[in-house]
Amino acid sequence: MNTEKLLADRYRIADKVGSGGMAIVYRAEDIKTNRSVAIKILKPEYNEDQEFCQRFQREADAISQMTHHNIVNLLDVGIEDGHRYLVMEYVQGKTLKEVIREKGKMSPEVTAQIAIRILAALKHAHQNGIIHRDIKPQNILVHDDGHIKVADFGIATKMDSETLAKTDNVMGSVHYISPEQASGKEVGTAGDIYSVGVVMYEMLTGKVPYDGDTVVAVAMQHLRGAPVPISELSPNVPKGLIYVVKKAMEKDPKNRYQSAFDMASDIRAAMAGELNPELEPNVADAQVLRRMPHIRKLPERRKWRVTRGRMKKAIQIGMLALMTLLVFGGLALGGIGIYNNIMHSATAPDLVGLEESAVLRVAQKEGIKAEVIYANHPSIQAGQVVFQAPVADEPMRKGDTIVVTISKGPNTFTVPALIGQTSAEAVANLQKIGAVLTVVERVVSAEPIDTILTQTPAEGDHIAAGGAVQVTVSGGIATVPELEQMTVEEAIAAIFAAGLTPGSKEILTTTDPQRVGQVAAQKPTAGAQVVQGAIVSVSVYEAMRYSGELTVMLPEKNEGLQVKIIYITPDGREEEQYSAMHAANEEEEFTLAVFGNAPGEAQYWLYLDGEAVEDVTVVLE
Repeated sequence: MNTEKLLADRYRIADKVGSGGMAIVYRAEDIKTNRSVAIKILKPEYNEDQEFCQRFQREADAISQMTHHNIVNLLDVGIEDGHRYLVMEYVQGKTLKEVIREKGKMSPEVTAQIAIRILAALKHAHQNGIIHRDIKPQNILVHDDGHIKVADFGIATKMDSETLAKTDNVMGSVHYISPEQASGKEVGTAGDIYSVGVVMYEMLTGKVPYDGDTVVAVAMQHLRGAPVPISELSPNVPKGLIYVVKKAMEKDPKNRYQSAFDMASDIRAAMAGELNPELEPNVADAQVLRRMPHIRKLPERRKWRVTRGRMKKAIQIGMLALMTLLVFGGLALGGIGIYNNIMHSATAPDLVGLEESAVLRVAQKEGIKAEVIYANHPSIQAGQVVFQAPVADEPMRKGDTIVVTISKGPNTFTVPALIGQTSAEAVANLQKIGAVLTVVERVVSAEPIDTILTQTPAEGDHIAAGGAVQVTVSGGIATVPELEQMTVEEAIAAIFAAGLTPGSKEILTTTDPQRVGQVAAQKPTAGAQVVQGAIVSVSVYEAMRYSGELTVMLPEKNEGLQVKIIYITPDGREEEQYSAMHAANEEEEFTLAVFGNAPGEAQYWLYLDGEAVEDVTVVLE
């Protein structure tokens, strides 16, 4: 499309930002709002293809039913000069796939946070009856500020759909599709859960779990294969998080998480150290162990290598036959479409702003059908048409269907009373309205620990679905003890006894030997009232240290030599300051820094292979 074009007299195309299988995405400027938007335009070769047009419309329908901070928002839809387009919010940043390619492995902490946000989006979609079916890093947008957005609902489907186009069943990207999707079966919410597990595997290891030379080869691995264990590729990943990924990627949908919320909850527990597969009975049972791929898959793999060539050939023949059927079927549908365009033309009426009762009346007058979907809208009252596709005055055919989206009004809920409840009780109550709890502060209070003290928004206010209620909770009361002049060991014991947590230790130097090892200062100060478990930091005196340089001459040697430097303190104690094994081929002379407790001359002993061989004097300053 011409980048100088003004689409719909409103959107000035700026530049191309991406291209997928059926659409091209441009960045554009909305001249009415002076903000950047993303415009997804169906490729010209698919404008007359009924299947692709329906898929494109299905994406608009799916997104229009959802309002969530982790889902790309739909702003407008339409057709102009034969170009079908969707206008969505523009996310300034990169895809998760680009981030993985740049960074390789991602830390467990970052992986967990991104996965939780993807699951939050899917929870909202699933609650609205929408299954994404194409979750992959390429469809996860990472804003420059770190915000996560799920995009591309192009092959999403309603959960209550009784039939699915066969081509839709294989449209998901093969590296991330579930076993049921790879085998052409109907896909439920567990299919999205599987794909999130694959995305987490790739974030943690930098690799997709299954790869191959052909689409069929990869699909067959989803059905029968076992990925390399995460622990072999990334040893630092917590066992609890590995368990979450394994459960999400179970071959049988019944063995996976049954909701996005359950999976997100286990991720949080894993990162908090509360989900340990070795201790959880429901995790370490025999059934789970049997499903762990690295235990019992090797004999199957050897058998697969024997029959793989013959099965691959049969699959390729089947795929060729299917594609031939689709091509000739498309030609036949194209011929019928041309005939209908000539003999049964109609024009799309302008339905935006009409009441639902008027929609059916106007559509009937034009000789077309109307399919109504409902979606919440933040500003348009319930019962009015928000969007329509095709847009007004677009050519149609008699008997065609025009899809209209009717507002259900703002998608808001009344905030319940949370003050006096525990965090767990509040979370359960907010889940009923699709909201989340955010603890912003733990404060000093005589109320029992974890009791909610304040909430925003207040009881009775309204909040959008997926929104957050911020609360402060009681942290109890503890009094900071007096720690100065205690030893470090005494101070740590006193901190624990007060129900507090020892924090950092700052070192202060002193020339007074009586103060060495004592607490010099503390934070918070003694007597302060703080929440239970608060961190108390101390400053501790250590003796002033002086430094100098010591040059060591080693004898010629044919084998390794153990070298030690021992400092003799002014009160006669021995302090080891250097110990290392030197190889036979290393240089015979080296210089190192040494330290002492007093300025002036200091005595050091050189030990070679455990024997004292030289007494050295160094001047310290």
